[in-house]
Amino acid sequence: MIRNKQMEKIVPYKSPNYLSKWLIIFLVAEIIITFVSAKTSAVTGIEENHSWKFVIESADTIISLSVIGLFVYWFFRTYHNLQSLGVKGLRYSAKRVIISFFIIGLNLFEPIKGLKDLWKGSDPLVDISDGYSWKKAAVPTGLGIWWIFAVATRFHEVTFFGTGSESLQTFWDTAIVPFLILIINTATIVIVRRICSRQERKKKLILG
Repeated sequence: MIRNKQMEKIVPYKSPNYLSKWLIIFLVAEIIITFVSAKTSAVTGIEENHSWKFVIESADTIISLSVIGLFVYWFFRTYHNLQSLGVKGLRYSAKRVIISFFIIGLNLFEPIKGLKDLWKGSDPLVDISDGYSWKKAAVPTGLGIWWIFAVATRFHEVTFFGTGSESLQTFWDTAIVPFLILIINTATIVIVRRICSRQERKKKLILG
């Protein structure tokens, strides 16, 4: 396991609130476009309207990529803030965690480990006198489950084969995927807001 030896240059604290607002906007937009796509496909037969299908799919792709980019950037910003908040002994450097987001296999467990460290390290109630007490902080039990489903929703384009595959495909696209996106994105919004709030409170206690 590669651990951060705290050799990186400590950067000044930067509030993640502005960045988180844009991330939340795109998370909500992704929920909306997913339901619009499902509704249109179920009611009007979007497969027969290639122009409208192209518009919906293009918007969906742009918004989804924006969500990924903004989340990774938000994660990098908040993880970097931990150093200026007096947190020591992180398992990974910020660069290592960000790289793991894009490596198949590693992205299933390294980012969530980093996120758990981020959650604990952002706790404003933890004693930071020695820089390591944050490791004892509690983490929500559902955080790991959320991450597995969050990764899965990035690859929700599943095609079913065999008898009755069209009906099953339609049910998956119009009934399952939209509600998965709704649940995961809503949970993501809660997590992002909670971490930002914890960091801002901790920053006021430590840096004034």
